[in-house]
Amino acid sequence: MRSPEWEKACLGVRSSFSYRIARDDQLKLKGLLRLGKDIAPPRTLAAVDAAYWGQGSTFGVAAALIVDVASRSVECYYAYGPVCVPYVPGLLAFRELELMTPALIKATSGRGVDLLLVDGHGIAHPRGFGIASHLGVALGLPSVGVAKGLLYGLEAPCDYGNCIYIGDVVVGAVLRAPTGSRIYISPGNLVSLKYSVDVVRSLLVEGLRLPYPLQAADAISKDLRSMLRGEEPPEVKVKACDLNEITAFKNFTEVARRASLNLRGTPPL
Repeated sequence: MRSPEWEKACLGVRSSFSYRIARDDQLKLKGLLRLGKDIAPPRTLAAVDAAYWGQGSTFGVAAALIVDVASRSVECYYAYGPVCVPYVPGLLAFRELELMTPALIKATSGRGVDLLLVDGHGIAHPRGFGIASHLGVALGLPSVGVAKGLLYGLEAPCDYGNCIYIGDVVVGAVLRAPTGSRIYISPGNLVSLKYSVDVVRSLLVEGLRLPYPLQAADAISKDLRSMLRGEEPPEVKVKACDLNEITAFKNFTEVARRASLNLRGTPPL
């Protein structure tokens, strides 16, 4: 049984969510997507991930990090509250943007962000518009999707080792992380596949599966979930992270220093 707080906050939303309308909206928004640009190496990165709790994962928290690449300094904001849209494969953005968008808006307010890293797919998606593309277009940011599994398409050999193909079109690359796990890279918005792969490779660190800013966002969102579990906020709230209280952040600076940050000619894994 879902909580009365969630039922009140999400009255009618879950039952009225339409796969057909959401799919059609994706196809319309895809018309705003721009890819293939050769932009400068990022000086400031944003990374975002989310975690959930409650029966049916009805409450959640999204952590948005801003990382200065040169100094490795970081700021963090999080949004938490009821999550009204159900999980539907291929429509993840409609669920996770409820929390990711306010967290990122607060984190990026008043500052320039060169690139957004998202735990999910960009154009390696059934309609070529995954969560990394959706967030990039919504916020007007260059974005790259980094996923832990293949959502759509086929893997076949290419210059990166393996690529993700949809028909005859290359939409992503498959890299081997330092942990030995496979990660699936695809452009989200305003970047090329080569740029996406080079950036991700430059941010990989021994012992981590994901690029270190995204791994930190993943871990921080889970720490925040542990801290917030049991709360049932009636609306979305946005706060600054107290990084002194977050276990996942304690080794961030040390981990960041081990990243190559060399976007030119990064070696294959």
